[in-house]
Amino acid sequence: MNFIEINITPIEKANELIQQILINTFNLEKDENLIDIENNINDLFNELKEELYVVIEAPYVDKFYRDSYYTYFASKHRQYSKDCIRISFFYDEITPNHFRDNDLFEELQEKFLGYSVLRPTIPNIFGRSIIAKNAFSDNNYQICEYKSNILLNGIRLEVKGFPHSSQDGESIKCAETTIWAIMKYFGSKYPDYRPVAISSIITALTKYSKKRMLPSAGLTVDQISYALKEFGFGTYIYSRDEAYENEIENF
Repeated sequence: MNFIEINITPIEKANELIQQILINTFNLEKDENLIDIENNINDLFNELKEELYVVIEAPYVDKFYRDSYYTYFASKHRQYSKDCIRISFFYDEITPNHFRDNDLFEELQEKFLGYSVLRPTIPNIFGRSIIAKNAFSDNNYQICEYKSNILLNGIRLEVKGFPHSSQDGESIKCAETTIWAIMKYFGSKYPDYRPVAISSIITALTKYSKKRMLPSAGLTVDQISYALKEFGFGTYIYSRDEAYENEIENF
């Protein structure tokens, strides 16, 4: 049985610590794509506020990645870990006492700004994520938000944001990720829809596709429309370059 290890660190020290935990959790060689991993982490961290603190959980069981793992990665010749790592973001300093002292729970919730799952699909490690826009240095924009909650170190915390995941390059690419994010948002906010796993998208498209779905080669516009229709949307394809060039904003 693997026990979950919890680490708390300022964001400026998090990248180095995350890399070491990645090596231990995913059994990586110390020189295996670490530059790409470091750059990917920095790409996100450089957009976030400097005063954030990061909580790192490992190993973490993520249902989104486990679906891809059992659908695809478990059958590959290279061995992939079933487990992930989860990093959670907090505004300003937190300590282990915030998870133990009832008087500090409200402060912990106020500081919570979301999370991101790191999966063993090197170097595309960023999986299921939801980060509040207030975590970013540049946040003068509007987004569609829904309320998500997680159980972190025994404490349930809530955050508002929009779901995101990077492509892993094999089981999901941009189209599958977009469908998942749309269904996650609408399925979590409205009772008429439900979130879907990547395997559900593949199953929905298997009868439509003329070739195997994995590894993914991406989806056509028609396949995206078909999948969304199967999941309850009334889809219609418009083209700015054709009949609706000057009127598309009015639809």
